[in-house]
Amino acid sequence: MVLAARRVERLERLRATIESNGGRALAVEMDVTDERSTIRAYDVAEREFGVVDGVIANAGMNAGGATLDLDSKTVDDVFGVNVRGVLLTVREGARRMMRQAPWNAGMDESSSFLRSRPLQSRLASHFTARPRRPFYNSARCWHANG
Repeated sequence: MVLAARRVERLERLRATIESNGGRALAVEMDVTDERSTIRAYDVAEREFGVVDGVIANAGMNAGGATLDLDSKTVDDVFGVNVRGVLLTVREGARRMMRQAPWNAGMDESSSFLRSRPLQSRLASHFTARPRRPFYNSARCWHANG
């Protein structure tokens, strides 16, 4: 399992927990708002584990306070992480998975990797064989180009 986020020290604690329970994990620094950082993280993951076969993109940011009080910079920051960051993350994963198994790349909106609950989603996404909203058009495109 590859764990990716800006704060590597938190990832290292999680990696240690996974490995102490018999799993294998790698902590990689990644800023979802930076496309180059996202691509580098996937490169590291593939060097260590091989082809990516699943993605959970659950980066999120809460602005705090009332929506009516948010300034433009805060709105941009929230959308940068919660929307653009999620899209960059799943797009890069989809590109890599499509090269290996184009018939199996779709995206499912979900708050759980194992079970789809789209009404409870908080812009978390993972890959499955069955495309659903909110990025349905992207999933259809990936499928059509496979």
